[in-house]
Amino acid sequence: MARGKLADGSERFTQFALAAATLALQDSRYPLKPDARDLAVIMGCGMGGLPYFEQQADNFSRKGPGFVRPGSVPRIMPSAAAACISAQWKVRGPNLTLSTACSSSNHAIGVAMDLLRTGRCRAALCGGSESLLSPITFSAFDNRSRDVQPE
Repeated sequence: MARGKLADGSERFTQFALAAATLALQDSRYPLKPDARDLAVIMGCGMGGLPYFEQQADNFSRKGPGFVRPGSVPRIMPSAAAACISAQWKVRGPNLTLSTACSSSNHAIGVAMDLLRTGRCRAALCGGSESLLSPITFSAFDNRSRDVQPE
């Protein structure tokens, strides 16, 4: 798992993305320069930090608004992974997150290809990350599977 200040204060889906980006950069041997404007970060993510959102919603309902952590929004937003990747390596090129449910990662790859074809960037870190390990997600999918069962 990715380590460092960005990873430590982030959700699991962002940690996965940082770890994958580390491996991709190592494997590619891309000559990364500080403030790289020719490198894009394009990620797919359906829901981002839903488990953390659930914790903060519970704090809000049980204790009140003063107990919601101020850093909640940047931690749960689907674009947190792309933002942290760009911050970690000081990438200043295009930075996008596509949130199109289960097809988010495929769409990210397609957008990265378009950016490369049009010359907006010379290389792209692209893919997707998700980690919706939460009771609400499990319940929703479980209930949905019962809805589509033949009678």
